[in-house]
Amino acid sequence: REAGPAIVDLAQKSTGKRPTKVALLADNTAANISFLRELREHTLKDLGLTAVYDQMYTPPIADATTLVQPIRTARPEFCIMLSSNVPDDKLLLDKSAEFGLAGGKLPLIGGGGHIGAPELLKVTGTDILQGLMAGLANWPGHEQDKLAQRFVELTKEPWFGHDSLFAYVHVLIFKEALERA
Repeated sequence: REAGPAIVDLAQKSTGKRPTKVALLADNTAANISFLRELREHTLKDLGLTAVYDQMYTPPIADATTLVQPIRTARPEFCIMLSSNVPDDKLLLDKSAEFGLAGGKLPLIGGGGHIGAPELLKVTGTDILQGLMAGLANWPGHEQDKLAQRFVELTKEPWFGHDSLFAYVHVLIFKEALERA
């Protein structure tokens, strides 16, 4: 319930106009089904948004043409694109670029750690990722800046993200458990 208002407020601050049309594109994994149920049943109506495109698919996909082309025709003001893996992200983003929707032309909103995976940058490129935003519950914050800097220097990864943070935290949890045992 918090993501929708934040996205709409950001859009309004960025453009000076409150969006009214959204495209929904998601795979049919449990997390996305749950997220979209709330969005469809309450959030869209509460925010005055109309879903001009609403499509679910089963991952993995081999071609994103039939999923992305109708988004262009529907002319949404932003797209909530919920995939669950980097290969599908790549196909969806590449196809969005092919249809003139990527690179900030159509704001894309994603979720999940895979959206912040350095591998996605490597397989797509900065020009395609421009305009892609993601919501995550556990992305490193400014409190971890020193740790993030050390991580980037040691690993040569472009940033310290979700997947890296999980591994670090899991080690800390094991350390704490062993010390208490």
